[in-house]
Amino acid sequence: LTATLNVTSGFILYPEKFSCFPSGENKPMTSDNILECQKNGIEIALHGSMHLNTKQDVLSNIDELKSMGVNVDNIGFASPCSHITFENKNADGIWDLIIKMGGYIRSGRQLRREGLFYTFCSVLDSIIHSKWLFRYLNKRNIIKEIKEPFFLSVAIYSYTTVAQIKSLIKSMPNDSSVILMFHSILKTTDKGYGVDKWYWEENKFSNLLDFLNNEKSINVCSTKDLLIIKK
Repeated sequence: LTATLNVTSGFILYPEKFSCFPSGENKPMTSDNILECQKNGIEIALHGSMHLNTKQDVLSNIDELKSMGVNVDNIGFASPCSHITFENKNADGIWDLIIKMGGYIRSGRQLRREGLFYTFCSVLDSIIHSKWLFRYLNKRNIIKEIKEPFFLSVAIYSYTTVAQIKSLIKSMPNDSSVILMFHSILKTTDKGYGVDKWYWEENKFSNLLDFLNNEKSINVCSTKDLLIIKK
């Protein structure tokens, strides 16, 4: 299986500037790790140098990845905190920059701009883990065709179940796609496990990968390859 890693290069080059790396714990990947992933078919994409939605931060992200030896041809950009929408995609000239490079932008939903009913359903989902509710919340993120290289993705939270993801995938129309967004994969013994909602348990992740690997009708690809396939 392959995947896409959206790399915040500042985490790698300046970990001391970020509170998520206290006392040397939870160290970020190294440049060697990144290059190893790209060499073995994992797509390396942008996530800002300092996790910002500005053109300068994206440019710094590109330069820093290039300095590590990463191939940045046709590179995509995942909007930090899903700030960028289809409507504001060219704020600060980010869309023009990415499209000129032959890349794409990936984002997601934000509860604060979705309305009270959607927010209520999201909170309810975190409690009851309903398959139907998960499908309802994420049906707009199913990709049926690409008119412009702008993607939405399904955020996977600590409370998301494997059964919910399987149910969403099995309900999708033929020739449609979905991008699953994972922030981190942790063992139950890892520091940070249980602290917030931005992680998924390693055993659940392995279970999902087995499902994706064994279902021959499912094609797992990187986001860049999805763009090529849909074109």
